[in-house]
Amino acid sequence: MSHRLHIGFLLAIVTSVVFLQSVRSTEPVRRRGTASRPITQPKFDPDARKVELFTGMAQGAFATKVIARGPQHGSVLITNTTTDPLTVQLPQAFVAVHVLKQFQPGGNGQGIGNNGPGGQQQQQQGGQQSVGGGFQQQNGAGAGQNFLGNGNANGNGNGNPGGGPGFCSIPPEATVAVPYVSACLNHGKPDPTPRANYKLMKVDQYTQDPVLQELIARVGTGTLNRQAAQAAVWNRTDDMSWKELTATFTYQVVGKVPYFKAGELKMAKEVSSRAIALAAERTRNPSAETTVVVTESR
Repeated sequence: MSHRLHIGFLLAIVTSVVFLQSVRSTEPVRRRGTASRPITQPKFDPDARKVELFTGMAQGAFATKVIARGPQHGSVLITNTTTDPLTVQLPQAFVAVHVLKQFQPGGNGQGIGNNGPGGQQQQQQGGQQSVGGGFQQQNGAGAGQNFLGNGNANGNGNGNPGGGPGFCSIPPEATVAVPYVSACLNHGKPDPTPRANYKLMKVDQYTQDPVLQELIARVGTGTLNRQAAQAAVWNRTDDMSWKELTATFTYQVVGKVPYFKAGELKMAKEVSSRAIALAAERTRNPSAETTVVVTESR
């Protein structure tokens, strides 16, 4: 009897040890799975080194991926590829262009399949719409304020629109998801889709038109009526007259309906006129700090 009890006791100990080891072995897997998820409520680290987004992308410190959910909104995944915490300085506005990836053996290009460093890919512009806009408010950035400032639209001399961009801290080898609002820059092209490959670029790399730069910056504030903003942009990018925009239709369950309402087109004309005035003022005085006076609800 005592021999059987001894064997049973040993078996119980072995079973317990095996169980504890299996639990410990699964803990790192769970932690890694959790750490790989994008951070949606980023904290601000005052001690982290500040790096401007496009500068960090060029240096390989940041890898980005655009998740476009149609022409008017989406999110950008920004990964800190370094082993140190970094605070990304976000531009007031940007453009995202659909590109097609092509593998090119032996190439030395940066291969921006997700706008990250390394790789051997070459890109061509794709068939979906380009979009222009800006990053939006997200709790945890700084003191819970909007990522964006109220600076000017044409930038600080290095091609980055905005004189008061926000900040977002990213832990080492972690990813944050930053939402954005946008407008379509190519009338008639297919809408952006989440799986499409988009490349971020500075506004003045996409266009040298100061009025369009202003419009993209205003769209990026998220304060304009989205349909009015879209009409103002198409009036500039595709040279569509207000009469042509009035005649634009879409199809819904009830049938054929106007794409823009009369009130939206009225607001669009005001937005366009304001952008023209701001661009002219900035041409006369590049250092002027101008602010938006037309604010419309969505």
